[in-house]
Amino acid sequence: MKYAYWLANIPGIHAAKIEILYENAACAEEIYEFKWSSLKKMEGLTEEDAKNIYMSKKRWDVDEKWFSLMEQGIGFVSKEDSHFPEKLKYIPNAPYALYYVGNLPEESRKSVAIVGARGRSAYGSEVAKRLGKV
Repeated sequence: MKYAYWLANIPGIHAAKIEILYENAACAEEIYEFKWSSLKKMEGLTEEDAKNIYMSKKRWDVDEKWFSLMEQGIGFVSKEDSHFPEKLKYIPNAPYALYYVGNLPEESRKSVAIVGARGRSAYGSEVAKRLGKV
């Protein structure tokens, strides 16, 4: 999971680019192990994408970041994980990963998600709190 967490946090690499990477690897850890030369010639990635991926390995301490996330009580699940909600796997532009607090709902249970940006506004936080209590 920690490698999927790294992958989900690479600047400029969105779900569509991650799908391209998964066409060339079975898991996020394999993607992490790609060499610069492999990334550079991967069809569907720009040189800037390859650079972002490669440089993120130098800037991102996978173990430290993963431990910090767990310490904060934030859950993380990616498409690679068996706990990723089936309802989301096949929608157009499906997210690669989800962050959550608490537990993911049972698959058979009706559910609602509040989706927002990483840098939220005070107003957005307040509305999310109110909706979450309903």
